[in-house]
Amino acid sequence: PPADPARSRSSLDDGDQRDAVDSQIATQLFHNHDVKQRGRLTAEELQNLLQNDDNTHFCISSVDSLINLFGASRFGTVNHGEFVSLYKRVKKWRKIYVDNDINGSFTISASEFHNSLQELGYLVPFDVSENLFDQYAEFIDPAENGKELKFDRFVEALVWLMRLTK
Repeated sequence: PPADPARSRSSLDDGDQRDAVDSQIATQLFHNHDVKQRGRLTAEELQNLLQNDDNTHFCISSVDSLINLFGASRFGTVNHGEFVSLYKRVKKWRKIYVDNDINGSFTISASEFHNSLQELGYLVPFDVSENLFDQYAEFIDPAENGKELKFDRFVEALVWLMRLTK
């Protein structure tokens, strides 16, 4: 049977509406954190804004990687439009991160990282994702044996992967 045009239109509208809401939230965040009203956010201002799921701030290397990816206009900062794009991308990545943090530890393991990459369309062999994981993961809880990946380092790994595959 032919697709119901009203139905496909409404699901499209939902997406557009979500996009508009995300743009509004991003704009509000941008203005709240653009303390000096310069129309751009510095690495420091962005670091104050971006948080991991355990409420720690993003490490500066993760912030720098995002600025380098999205900040085309001036070195070391993002303007409003760039920030809106950055915000939407990070939001999408956070959803995948949270979905794959099966045990709710606010970190992901090597296998959870591998599943996240698959979900993002990076169909890499496990040993490749494991190597990438090892580059960015850290020993967060000494009581645990393995390395884990916090959200900021997850983002940094994805930025690296995006640059590599562009």
